[in-house]
Amino acid sequence: MSHKPFLIASMALSTAAAAASRAAADVVTTPTVEQTYASRYFGGVHLGVGLSERDVRFHDRIDVGRGRSSGLGVQFIADYDRVVSDRWVLGAEAALGGGGPKVKAFSPSSSSYTEQIRPDLDFRASVRAGYLLTPATLLYGRAGYDWQGLSHRLLTPVALDEAHGGRAHGPYFGVGVEQALSNRLGVRVEYDHFDHAHGFGSDDVTVSAHLKF
Repeated sequence: MSHKPFLIASMALSTAAAAASRAAADVVTTPTVEQTYASRYFGGVHLGVGLSERDVRFHDRIDVGRGRSSGLGVQFIADYDRVVSDRWVLGAEAALGGGGPKVKAFSPSSSSYTEQIRPDLDFRASVRAGYLLTPATLLYGRAGYDWQGLSHRLLTPVALDEAHGGRAHGPYFGVGVEQALSNRLGVRVEYDHFDHAHGFGSDDVTVSAHLKF
């Protein structure tokens, strides 16, 4: 009896098995679009540091023109992001900041400055939602709450409002864009608007760098 039919069948089965194995390998190793986005910089834990240009104001100063000023501040940032679809990213963030411009309040009645106020340490907690314009570029919006410390110094015996010497707090909102430079390093530009209690408010533009862990 010839073994040729068995040899042919064995070869056919081997060829089919090899083809199936290659197909399975392709399925496993070829990532989906969502996996491609998630495997990049976005998604996971990030630590960052930023420099802010702060335009601060005190709404209830007698001389409104002198109740605002601009200056630099610094931020230390920690966040967690999650890629929830091919294009959308959700995240939560905490930031600790400090610094800002000194603002002097002016009293027309005494023709002199009465007090000097400066933003001190502040803590912010927020969430953000972003849309991936490309696998490396995220456009996002932010909503959160800020606790802002204020440093207060009297310049004359008469102060307009000593309540400014403590702290202000309230919601804030922002928009920004984040660019991944590699799978671990990214940069961000963000604008935030604050309107706090005690007449304090600010508009901040922050440039920051972030490292993924």
